[in-house]
Amino acid sequence: MYFAMMGEVILRKGDSLQGEKSRQLSHTLEKINTRYAEELAVNFSPWGETRFQGVFFRAEKLLEALDQLRIFLEPWTFRFGIGIGAMDLRSHAGTEMRADGPALWNAEEALRVLESRNDYGVSKVLIKADEHEEILRALNENARLCDFIESRWRGTQKTTVDQAILHHGHDLSVKQTELAELLGISSQALNQRIKSSGFYTYLRAKKEMARLLDEVWGEGESR
Repeated sequence: MYFAMMGEVILRKGDSLQGEKSRQLSHTLEKINTRYAEELAVNFSPWGETRFQGVFFRAEKLLEALDQLRIFLEPWTFRFGIGIGAMDLRSHAGTEMRADGPALWNAEEALRVLESRNDYGVSKVLIKADEHEEILRALNENARLCDFIESRWRGTQKTTVDQAILHHGHDLSVKQTELAELLGISSQALNQRIKSSGFYTYLRAKKEMARLLDEVWGEGESR
C-alpha cells in the first residue's frame, strides 16, 4: 500500500494561484521533495488550479511533511486528503509523469468529503482507505483533534510550535534548551509556551497516527 497526499489551497473569492503565488507553491513543493526524497514514491507537483499531490512509500514522515508544507506556506489555508491504496508506478519511474491508482483516488475523495462538511473550518485533514473502517474512524477523530488544537494556538504559541516543527520535525527527543536557543528566549518562557500550546500532546498524537497507518496498511515498495 502507498500513502497519497493531496492538498488544496483554499482561496478567497476573486483570488487565484497565479504568478508569484504559483512560483511560491512550486518552490515549496521542491523543498519538500528534497527533504523527503527517500520517503517519496512520487514527488509532489501541482495538480489542477489549486491542488498539489505526492505519494509516500510509508506513513512515518507523512504527517511531518504535511505540517512542514503548511508552515512554509503560511498564511495560506489548506485542506488535505490522505488516500491509502495501491499505485501503478511502473510507467512513471524516472519521469515527471503523474502516477495513478486507488491511493490517489481515495485522497481526492477525502478532499471532496472535507469540502462538503459543515465543520466550522476545524477539520483540515481526512484519511480514506477501502478497508478497516473502524480504525479509519479513530484516525480521523485523532486528526480532527489535532486540527482543533492547532486552531487554538495564538501568537507566541504558534511561532514556537512552527519553528520547532520546521527545524526538528516531529522529533520528541529535542531538548528544550535547544528550542529556547533557536527562538532566542529563556527555557522558562519556552516551557510556558510548550505547556499552554499542548505541543507534546499534538506531536505524540501525530506520531501515533503515523505508526498506526504503517502498522495497519503496511509499506509500499521501498526505494
